[in-house]
Amino acid sequence: MLWFGGISADLFRLNNENEAEPLRLDNDLRANRVLSLYQDRENNIWVGTSNGLKRIREVPFINLTTYNGLQDNFVRTVLDHPDGSLWIGSPAGLDRYDADGTITPILHNTSVLSMAIGQNNSVWVGTHSKGVLHIVEQQTLQQYGTADGLASLNIRAIVVIDNIIWLATANGIHRLNSDNGEIERISTPEHNRYILSLQLLPDGRLVIGTNEGAGIWHNNQFTTLTTQLNINERRILGQWFDIRNGDLWLATDKGLGRYREQQLNLIDLEAGLLSETVLHVVADKQGYLWLSTNRGIVRLSLAQANRYLANTDSSLDVQLFNEKEGMGNAQTNGGSSPAAIARADGSIAFATAGGVAIIKPELLNRFALSPPVIQFETITANGKLQPIQPQLILPAGTERLAIRLAGLGFVAPERLKFRSRLNGFDSDWVERDALRLNEYTNLPPGAYQFDAAVSYAGGDWSPAISQQFVIQAYFWQTKLFWFAIVLISIVLIIAIIQWRTRQSVIREQELQGLVAEKTQALQLQTSHLLEMDKERQQLLSKIQLQADFFASQARLDSLTRLGNRRAFEEITANEFIRIQRYPHPLCLAIVDRNFPLKSRRF
Repeated sequence: MLWFGGISADLFRLNNENEAEPLRLDNDLRANRVLSLYQDRENNIWVGTSNGLKRIREVPFINLTTYNGLQDNFVRTVLDHPDGSLWIGSPAGLDRYDADGTITPILHNTSVLSMAIGQNNSVWVGTHSKGVLHIVEQQTLQQYGTADGLASLNIRAIVVIDNIIWLATANGIHRLNSDNGEIERISTPEHNRYILSLQLLPDGRLVIGTNEGAGIWHNNQFTTLTTQLNINERRILGQWFDIRNGDLWLATDKGLGRYREQQLNLIDLEAGLLSETVLHVVADKQGYLWLSTNRGIVRLSLAQANRYLANTDSSLDVQLFNEKEGMGNAQTNGGSSPAAIARADGSIAFATAGGVAIIKPELLNRFALSPPVIQFETITANGKLQPIQPQLILPAGTERLAIRLAGLGFVAPERLKFRSRLNGFDSDWVERDALRLNEYTNLPPGAYQFDAAVSYAGGDWSPAISQQFVIQAYFWQTKLFWFAIVLISIVLIIAIIQWRTRQSVIREQELQGLVAEKTQALQLQTSHLLEMDKERQQLLSKIQLQADFFASQARLDSLTRLGNRRAFEEITANEFIRIQRYPHPLCLAIVDRNFPLKSRRF
């Protein structure tokens, strides 16, 4: 594509039809002289002008604003008409945007809040203070207000079923019969009367979103939508029904909810939704949900959202679109219906505070951001700046290493994400989001390689850059030192073992000598004791002989060597004892013989 400009103060590009398209930048480019042009690797067009440097880039969003012919930039509701036109409601009125780019005002001085397609491609329009209007062929055919039975002129949402028009008002829900003009107010609980959204289900049930929860109207009966979570604490701002599996997705002020089998599960800030309040939800043909929020438009995969709600440990990737992607204003609007709509041509239109933002999801790959460039900004070791070179040699004692990165991305620098990995220290990549500083302390001596990459949030990672460095070691940290320590330790252990062995031998010899000495002394003492025992035995024998002799002298006559009277008495006493035990006779003979004098003298 050819870009050109000059002293005429205009910037042009040559389109596919070889037509020169003038471009505007911040409404003031035409006041500048174009002096130079440059296209960078991210396809940004840098325009050097007499009034400074400008940047232009192709973005996925198209904006319709008062510059294009809208009556007001604060758009509340959008509607895709079967004829291919886009109807746009704002506080100033109602506009029609045709495929050829022309914008035609339909209503003036009427604050439009809601719209719906009626029979024969007519349009029903809900207003802020004028009730509901029926427009046929761009002309107001009928207007309904309080005189016709409306309890409130504030119409936030409209659902058309043939000739029955359901109207969501600030004071309950109403049913309008377009054939006879009769309006019936539906009975709802007192706290559910401020209606914000409506969704017709295939089985005929009508889901009613209110300022305090939701309910279902079916068979002329209103039933509060009950869930495990207290849905009554949530404002139901928008709805989308997944006809494939029957899930009802709810845009609430507490996140995005999915209602399935009477259970409400939420995707909120904790899941990474980026905004707590979801104003509206629509789906595209590529399987993505698009959420209107007050921070911009969020896109997330429908399949991934279902997986996350089934298992909150799974990841949830979201992509945020705002002014960086070409939106005139990132503040989208809600509380009116529809505030966003998927059109028949595949595009999605959003009501914002800066006009209508339109995007074609199927063309997003065309606007995919190239990964930004990453560079080393500074490397410091112990606070000292190091040169950036293929390999750094850091001195021994390096305790603190700081590596600061720079991401060179001009499209959305606030969305840059960094990741790093220190081989030899980290087992895998460490994602650091927007943190550019990587610090390491007390790294042991050795060789390392630091890798880093950058990306835009939700985009691809850039090729990694690497920095190799070696932290030198003190002598006592080297392998040679520790080898010497081990070797010396082994030698010392061997020497100690040998010394202890020698000491043990010497001690054993001393003990053997001492034992021999003691043994000899004990042997001498034993011999002495045996001699003494022998002498004692001999003495006892002599004493026994003497005792026996004296005993015999006491019982024998010294002359005749016969028993004397003492012996006689002992014998007779023993015999008397014996006959007492055994009954035998006792014979006692006493012989008294007088020995001759000679014999007695002998």
